[in-house]
Amino acid sequence: MKKTLSPDDQEELLARITEAHNTVSDLASQLRNRCSPKASLVKNAVKAERAVYQLKRELQKFDFSAPLDGEALPEVRRGGKVVDMEELLRGTIRHDDP
Repeated sequence: MKKTLSPDDQEELLARITEAHNTVSDLASQLRNRCSPKASLVKNAVKAERAVYQLKRELQKFDFSAPLDGEALPEVRRGGKVVDMEELLRGTIRHDDP
């Protein structure tokens, strides 16, 4: 059975990511006020803020009416090699040093 998110679930998901973005944004702002703009902590906080913002935007554009349990993922190729999606999702892909 293919699942879709109900409108209530969609709203909850977007509300939670909006709350997360607001929290990260507030923390990044506090760090900007306390630390040098060149401090790595500030730079990383700004990167995190941007990443959460991008996630929020992608979720706003996402078609929730599409089934969540779709077909198998297509093959992913990297460097001409087929990448096992299960390994990729688990993060167990090993990088061969040339």
